[in-house]
Amino acid sequence: MTDGPQDGEGSSIWDRLRRRKVVQWTLAYAAGAWGLLQGLQFVVDAFEWPNRVLKLGTVAALVGLPLVVAIAWFRGERGAQRVTRTELAVVTILFLLGGGLFWSYQHSTPATDSSASAASSIEPEASTPAADAGPSIAVLPFDNRSAKEDDIYFVDGIHDDILTQLSKISALKVISRTSVEQFRDTKLPINDIAQQLGVKTILEGGVQRGGDRVRVTVQLIDAATDAHLWAETFDRELTAENVFAIQSEVAAAIAGALRAELTAGEKARVDDVPTQSIEAWESYQLGKQRMARRSSESLAEAEQFFRKAIELDPQFALAYVGLADVLALQVLYSGAPRVAALTEADKSVAEALRLQPDLSEAWASAGTNAFLRRAYDGAGTKFRRAIEINPNNSTARHRYSVVLRDTGRHDESLEQIERAIALDPMSPILRVLLGDSLQAQGRFRDAENAYRKAMTIDPLLPGSYWALAALTAYALGRPADAFAIMRKLGLGASHNYITTYLNKTFPLAVSGKILLDVEKNGEAYYIYPKDKKAYYLGRPDDAFNIMRNLGLGITNDNLNKITEAYL
Repeated sequence: MTDGPQDGEGSSIWDRLRRRKVVQWTLAYAAGAWGLLQGLQFVVDAFEWPNRVLKLGTVAALVGLPLVVAIAWFRGERGAQRVTRTELAVVTILFLLGGGLFWSYQHSTPATDSSASAASSIEPEASTPAADAGPSIAVLPFDNRSAKEDDIYFVDGIHDDILTQLSKISALKVISRTSVEQFRDTKLPINDIAQQLGVKTILEGGVQRGGDRVRVTVQLIDAATDAHLWAETFDRELTAENVFAIQSEVAAAIAGALRAELTAGEKARVDDVPTQSIEAWESYQLGKQRMARRSSESLAEAEQFFRKAIELDPQFALAYVGLADVLALQVLYSGAPRVAALTEADKSVAEALRLQPDLSEAWASAGTNAFLRRAYDGAGTKFRRAIEINPNNSTARHRYSVVLRDTGRHDESLEQIERAIALDPMSPILRVLLGDSLQAQGRFRDAENAYRKAMTIDPLLPGSYWALAALTAYALGRPADAFAIMRKLGLGASHNYITTYLNKTFPLAVSGKILLDVEKNGEAYYIYPKDKKAYYLGRPDDAFNIMRNLGLGITNDNLNKITEAYL
């Protein structure tokens, strides 16, 4: 028995391939594999499986191709004859090589998290940032140990201030409040939390307020060993001076325990007493908490709390910053007159900087106002100053990245947004911005992963779905898949509605047709030129009307989340 079919001496390679049915088998396999991968893509999208499943399916299809070619070469015109030892050896070798490549790919590809957004159910993933070489800390939300549940705002204020004090120490990497808030009341082990946040240590604590006394209990934990590095209980009379003294002592003790040296300027900022009025401080904290809700009603309440804090203590610089921030946000969320609101916001920031020239929050607020006026050079200068004073200011890095992106400095923008994510890894908004920056550089697959991570963290954030749908339809060339992504918003949108959104918004923008509207009256929100780079045009308030005109039936609460991508 011979090892293969006998071919004529004069046969061309093409004739031999056809006679052995190699071409037919290869084309049939390619068609079948393509169909299976399309079906797998649909299933992955429908059940929100990790994108890794599709990648592994693609690798499996590629591994199978040489096996099919080998089988066709030996079996194509031989009918049901027995398999020879040569054939078996070739197929075995190809199978082992393909299996080895498949195993290598599987173990070298980072897993993608596909769990729900609640922090208690988010599993550690390979893409979570590793802890830095230097000292790093996350301050988990403090327990309210007071008799009154209403004291939670006071407890959160103490927590937020301690976190802020620690962030002033440049030798420390301090995770922002947005990310640690995801772990409120969590039952996850300390090590799991630390892995997700990319830190080495965790600070836990509780606050009890009773009459004219306040008790603050804190403990610093080594995430790797679960050992307590430091713990202390502070029992003091409830005065502004004592509240701030506790915060400063906690920051100094943690810096000492982690061997993080403070510069003279940092020590002065940590020891600073922002106000002598406990009532002004409480009003300021209530304003911050209302402002975080980002609704028209809550922003109006926040404005009143900040004004009250200023009335109680006209020397309270942070209260002026809060007022400036809420005035700017009301332009975006409440339709407040832009010029009047930003003019007052500028005055409020100027007063804050007069009182405290090295206040990082004030410089970030000044940068935001300049950005909303499209004064990009001035905005960049102010954001850089905010970051110089406090490298842990994730908000300043976040907004500075948008300025850099919108002025075409995409490499620098990507660097800033990545640093912001290191400080605020559980922020879905930052993940969307990361995807935008990656998309502007033509890194479409990386952008897709960033958008999917945002969807994992917060499945209710519309912006991540819209961004991924547009990327899928126009950059990745899979317009059909964009419909499944849009339907995940849970809006009950019909095929016609989704087509309206995609076809009215993106093709017009890609063709550059809405540029004329921008030049005439500035009514466009985004432009997507032919190179697919997105630029913010400074009219986010118009986004509400634009989206409503698409007939998607989006609610105000969901629309509010769009502008959070920028502020």
